[in-house]
Amino acid sequence: TPIGQAIACPGDLNQCEKSSVCKSDSCPIVYVGHNKLGSELHWLPSEYLTKWWSETWSNEIANDPIKSHFKSLSGIWCQNEQVIRPKKRPLNGKIYKSLVDKCSVPLANHVDEDVFKIFGNEEVNWSKLYASLPVLRVIVVREPFSWLVSKFFWHHQRLAFSRSPTFTCGNIEQAIARIESRYESVDIGGIGWATQFSMNYMFYLCGEECLVRWKSGMINLPEVEQQAEHNLRNSFAVVGLLNETEEFYEMISNRIQYMDTSLNKHVVGSKHNFSNIGIITECQVLYQDPAFQKQLLNLSDEIAALNRLFKVAVRVNRFQQEELKTCTSG
Repeated sequence: TPIGQAIACPGDLNQCEKSSVCKSDSCPIVYVGHNKLGSELHWLPSEYLTKWWSETWSNEIANDPIKSHFKSLSGIWCQNEQVIRPKKRPLNGKIYKSLVDKCSVPLANHVDEDVFKIFGNEEVNWSKLYASLPVLRVIVVREPFSWLVSKFFWHHQRLAFSRSPTFTCGNIEQAIARIESRYESVDIGGIGWATQFSMNYMFYLCGEECLVRWKSGMINLPEVEQQAEHNLRNSFAVVGLLNETEEFYEMISNRIQYMDTSLNKHVVGSKHNFSNIGIITECQVLYQDPAFQKQLLNLSDEIAALNRLFKVAVRVNRFQQEELKTCTSG
């Protein structure tokens, strides 16, 4: 569960400690990263999380067992070892694995058992809990077909495509193949690359725990899509579109007072390390062909789900833009 992972994961506890502006009930810090929704539960101040839980959920729960778990974030975190929770993830792999085996797994199981008593079984949709967290999330989404081409060439060397002349972006069978185990990595030969990249895209929208539950066989694709859609509609202060970057920056400035998006405009991201522009162009044209897109959507449930979520994101973006115009005009 999101709560089990938040309490039990020995990661970086508090990104806000570096700044004097953070208090127990506020933390006006901008955190940027390629992280799945819900990862903020790992590093927000323990006082902040405790206050959120107490005021938002605990009052509705008789004999709330979760309160005591949150207290462990600032006290004895691991009963087995009688140690406090580490503020930084250990760099030593053996130490980290030891923490996971001796502390995180037993604690997560204990917390999850209590969470299930409150919310129901493991099939629960956690979007309402994510939406209640007092943070302002922003996200930029990209049209799936151009994104798939970008991902194909970004990972070109890692996926060993170049070692197989028959492995091309246009080979639908290879792109949407399903592998037996949900634990398999897309790095293995590239088989099923579009299917797995599409699932990973959805996990960023669905939540960190979605990936864990998916790999454990606890949720299916429709449930992942449903939670991702609810999150898009309720858990993001700003949903931006990559092809409307300036509008995205303007939305952030209007929504979040302490963010100045006019800074650091000279920063430029990395480019694809692939020299054959002709092949890239061919793939870009192919993936914008309506007939080819229709084939992918008909044959791949994962790509179809991702495409539906993108359409939801566009609708949310348009609603938010109109909403923000009303606010700024007033």
